[in-house]
Amino acid sequence: MRGLGIRAILLAGAMLASAATAEADPSAVGIGIASAVILGAGVAGEAWSDGDIGLNVQPELSAFVVGAGLYDVITDNEGPDRTAIGRVEFRFGSNDWYLRPMLGVEATYDSSLYAYGGFLIDVYLWDNFVLSPNAAIGYYEQGDARDLGSALQFRTGVEAAYRFDNGMRLGVAFHHLSNADIADENPGIETLTVNFTFPIDVTQ
Repeated sequence: MRGLGIRAILLAGAMLASAATAEADPSAVGIGIASAVILGAGVAGEAWSDGDIGLNVQPELSAFVVGAGLYDVITDNEGPDRTAIGRVEFRFGSNDWYLRPMLGVEATYDSSLYAYGGFLIDVYLWDNFVLSPNAAIGYYEQGDARDLGSALQFRTGVEAAYRFDNGMRLGVAFHHLSNADIADENPGIETLTVNFTFPIDVTQ
């Protein structure tokens, strides 16, 4: 129980710190608060439930994720119209610290590119429903899409997915991307995607 408490404090601090980088941005703050609530539910379930809710209910293999959806989904008329976005991501398997490292790249129809690395936490609600708060940092190439003020961008978000018995997942993810005010301009954007996750066994 003590080890779980220490890990929970560290994970909650990491998620709230990722939200704080965007200061008063409503989307980032909302994601941070939602992530903390989801994490809290997972910690409580890990400690007191009958195993249906928790942080480590299902062991997870490494996985590839393919996603598609909308870029700049919450338009504010300060930049180009929303456009299509695609994502390819690799997620490492679950471990005793619950953090799953991830590496990925996103590209839009308007030729923007975002390459990133970060981590996620899987919180299981029963056997087949998973909420995954996540945070990342990466390099942004504008292309013909919105100027986000800096090549260095921070991404926070949450994925809600159904986990099939074979480990595959089908989910919806919402993310906020911003430079955390390290540049003079910080417009930020939001993305909404449908993600399909394919588990792989990298040990074979």
